[in-house]
Amino acid sequence: MDIFISYSHDDLEKVRYVVELLQIADQSVYFDEKLQAGQDWKQALRDAISGNDVFMYLLSETSIASEWCRWEYVNAVRLQKAIIPVLLEKIKLPEDLGALQYVDMTKGVDSKSGAKLIGGLLNLAEQRVSTLTTTAPDNPTGQPSRAQVQTQHGNTLSGNARIVIQGNDGVVNMDNGRMINTDGGDFYEGSDGRS
Repeated sequence: MDIFISYSHDDLEKVRYVVELLQIADQSVYFDEKLQAGQDWKQALRDAISGNDVFMYLLSETSIASEWCRWEYVNAVRLQKAIIPVLLEKIKLPEDLGALQYVDMTKGVDSKSGAKLIGGLLNLAEQRVSTLTTTAPDNPTGQPSRAQVQTQHGNTLSGNARIVIQGNDGVVNMDNGRMINTDGGDFYEGSDGRS
């Protein structure tokens, strides 16, 4: 599945954990591709949103306040993309997102929130916004987050992490970054496989 990530540059450290989790689960993520000088940012972002299956909105006070994040979101709704809201911090959801199930990552990316996110993608019901109340300027000011991203290497989800997700099509087992499909199982936390 191809996923466009909308985020505020101020949340970059938290966002990297979410992106790494998605990449471990073998999802294609449009995240830190840099926009180049001289490029039409709006057209490049519109093309990226259009070319992805899912629009994942990583929500924080700064992302909701960001004209660029709102612009990306409004364009995703107009393009009828499936929307997955992910809470990075406790905030009041915009009215039009309130009807959608969200993933709570306010305590960070852990086994439970990771399983909910990946499980939701694997069993994605078409989550569409029916009534758009969020507004965005036609010409946002400043630069989009992607224009500000520097190549950074932060903490990763490596180590003895293990997530097992059971869905309608069996089980997805992610163990130390490897994804293994099996015939049965439950959701486990911890490296030893016990709940």
